[in-house]
Amino acid sequence: MLSILAARLAQLPEAYWAGITTLVITQSSLGAALPISFDRFMGTALGCLFASLVANYFGPNVVVYGVSVFLLVGLLIAV
Repeated sequence: MLSILAARLAQLPEAYWAGITTLVITQSSLGAALPISFDRFMGTALGCLFASLVANYFGPNVVVYGVSVFLLVGLLIAV
C-alpha cells in the first residue's frame, strides 16, 4: 500500500507497478532480498545509463536497440 501511495503521490503513470515490484522483492527473506535487490538496482541503473547513451548517439533504431540489449546482457553476464 505504501509503495502504491508513493507512486501515486509522485504521479507515476502506471502506479500499480510499484505494488507488483514490492511483492516480488519482499517474497524472500530480508537477508536473501538485500543482495538480490542490490543486483537488480545496479542492473536497472546500468541499463538506464547505457540506454540514455545509445539513444543520445543513435536515436530510435530497432537494430541498434537489439544490438544494445545483446551487448548489455553479455556485459552483465560476464560481471
